Amino acid sequence: MIKCNKGQVEIVGKGNNILTEYTVLTKNLKDHFSEEILREAFELAFMSEEELDKKLEEVKRELFDTLFNKILGRQED
Repeated sequence: MIKCNKGQVEIVGKGNNILTEYTVLTKNLKDHFSEEILREAFELAFMSEEELDKKLEEVKRELFDTLFNKILGRQED
């Protein structure tokens, strides 16, 4: 059994059952998200806390730059 609630995860059962549920969950997520988004989520799952922090800072910087340029009416090249 795989149970997720607001970032808390509970995984109980035999390996085969857990992997089967993971596969079913992933197949259903494909109905809601693009393959690109799912692959990025998968890659993020294997990052260390340090790597995640670095990625978060990069995304925040990109978002800030985009908003700043839009506010000032600048176009990105």
